[in-house]
Amino acid sequence: MAKLNHYVFNKLVRDKTVERLLKKDATLHYTFLTDDALFIEELFKKLNEEAEEVKNCRLREERIDELADLLEVFYGLCSAFKINIQDVEKLREQKIITRGSFEKRIFAITCDAKEGGEADQYLSKNKARYQSPENN
Repeated sequence: MAKLNHYVFNKLVRDKTVERLLKKDATLHYTFLTDDALFIEELFKKLNEEAEEVKNCRLREERIDELADLLEVFYGLCSAFKINIQDVEKLREQKIITRGSFEKRIFAITCDAKEGGEADQYLSKNKARYQSPENN
């Protein structure tokens, strides 16, 4: 009898992973995530995992592969939230018109916003994203 090596996954995998591993002389032990909240939580973990893999790629072909995985997780999130991908794409295109894209590579350092102004109100409500130095 062949020796078996044991690997711990504890993560969401694609639908055909069970069959793919069987064809490669491995048995995957798994369960189905029937709880929507848990499924969404695992999709977010997968989103972070795939984003990190994209970040760590060295070759263009690897990056394309990992971006495809990232996009699949994005589609999974849209499905889980019952959001039509065309609606997301339409809004993305509208945001390009009103806010732009990342083509110019602008990196924001600081912002001085008039106290009580529209920008100040927005930024002060989002302090976790925009740190405000204490005034002396």
